[in-house]
Amino acid sequence: MRKLFLGVLFIVAQILVVTSAANAQFARKGLIDRNAARNLGLERTWHLQVPMNPYASEIKDVYVHVSTQQARWVYEVQQGPKSWFFADDQLDQFGRPVGKKAAEILAANKKAELGDAEILEHGVPTVRIALLTNRGDVTLVDGETGAVLWTKTVGNPRHAAVGVCTNDELTVVLTGLRMYVIRNSDGHVISEKITKGVAGASPVITERRTATTFNYEVNQNGENSYSMIYVPTIENRMDLYDLDKEIKTDGPDALASYPKGLPGFGRGLMQPTLGSKSIAWPTDQGVVYVADLVTNKVDRQLRTLGTITSPVAYIPGVRRFLTASSDGYVYCFKEDDPDDMWRSSIGEPIYREPILVDGNAYVVTRSYKLHQLDLSTGAEKWIVPNVERVISISDNRIYCVQVGGNLMVLDENQGTPLRTVPMQSVDFTFLNTMTDRMYIGTK
Repeated sequence: MRKLFLGVLFIVAQILVVTSAANAQFARKGLIDRNAARNLGLERTWHLQVPMNPYASEIKDVYVHVSTQQARWVYEVQQGPKSWFFADDQLDQFGRPVGKKAAEILAANKKAELGDAEILEHGVPTVRIALLTNRGDVTLVDGETGAVLWTKTVGNPRHAAVGVCTNDELTVVLTGLRMYVIRNSDGHVISEKITKGVAGASPVITERRTATTFNYEVNQNGENSYSMIYVPTIENRMDLYDLDKEIKTDGPDALASYPKGLPGFGRGLMQPTLGSKSIAWPTDQGVVYVADLVTNKVDRQLRTLGTITSPVAYIPGVRRFLTASSDGYVYCFKEDDPDDMWRSSIGEPIYREPILVDGNAYVVTRSYKLHQLDLSTGAEKWIVPNVERVISISDNRIYCVQVGGNLMVLDENQGTPLRTVPMQSVDFTFLNTMTDRMYIGTK
């Protein structure tokens, strides 16, 4: 059975202490004991003390990016219960990565040495975690190893930090009325501009794409391509920034002179959600807007009967968007088919972001009840009480936080509780539905 790996972020100033007592499987500062993790089907891979001043700063925003273009290749030579690993990024005698072909050769040589072994190939997508503090400290972390790639302070620490996002190439930070674009490879600020309006939530940035392809495939050579930054504002619109035309343009008024923007009724207070061909975002007036990523025009809108206080959810495989409202309804629609949609009544307000995994939708209501819905029809499958939030779903297991802070594992098919362990010391979690990694942290 594949194990769910656990990456743990610890934002503390002092050294972490691990305890293995039976009634204290979680350390005083949130560190999970390896044996306790294994009992839950987890494997603790790394933990990190984020480089920041814990007495003057706190984490404002976190963004987890899972690349669809970059991956790390690992070859596992398995003989019975033993395994040997060879990765394309391991270093040779000159301190340089060996590469995919050399790692494959090393694995083949090891197999020949052992005789009766087998080789398993693992493609691990590149994961980047961008963190922003309330004083403008930005940190980019490798989500697979926990290595800090770089840390930088941008803007005036007295100005309000708004949000952060990242992709394969760049990290975008909003503080006050300024936007900073940082290169991921070295942490260099390549652009600092005044924004067009007042941002209401964190931005999103697209990968470099071709403007002529309607299936919106990534342009590998970068020719005739562009990348866009979308910033929700409190001024009834979504602002757009073309990286090639605007960010790289000299002059303090370059951004303000760009006319493009997506109109919308209400303030954008939630981070937009990128689909395969579209971008969707809610407003505080209970309206969800969907715009085409190529034409940058709003092509549909969904009006609910309440307010929406969480981002829109999206699942790439079936290309469905899903949102939940305080009116007690869950709304689901297909990205490329406006007529394929459904609405399901839960019966009470929903304030947390829905989760879409493996043909199912998960929503947590105001009374802390977890509902599993069929993603195709909206039919309810089961309800589990006393659930505050869902952290991750993998291998027919649902990892969620109970009211009071305990970590509970549920059976995905029936909703039956399998195991519960104390987790009061963990302050926050990061939802990740793209890989088998779960990230939790303490302040």
